[in-house]
Amino acid sequence: MTRMLLFFIFSITLLSFGGLFVQINNSNPYALNSFEKSLFFVNLAIFLAGLFTLIGLRFTFSSSLKMIIASLRTSIIISAVFTILVYFNACGLLTLYSAVPIIIAGILLELFFRATRRNV
Repeated sequence: MTRMLLFFIFSITLLSFGGLFVQINNSNPYALNSFEKSLFFVNLAIFLAGLFTLIGLRFTFSSSLKMIIASLRTSIIISAVFTILVYFNACGLLTLYSAVPIIIAGILLELFFRATRRNV
């Protein structure tokens, strides 16, 4: 089960990287419609989640199903924070006052999941 899940994460990461590569090389960033912009940010979030999951699993000693799911959850939160910050930067809305609450919300969300796992 764990090998199949790792293969699935790796293949989804490669597919989203391919989508990002094609979209970056074959599109004009000044003439994108809203669907193409949203597709770029979705591909970016999926690629970063898979990449951070594989990096996080590389530095752990056990690759059990619980560790894979915990690493996937953490990487999804990190990639969501990073993607939101990139989106705000692309819209011209990113300031220190908007970046800090987003980062703090990501940290508190991860701490919430770690605390609920221990109390149950």
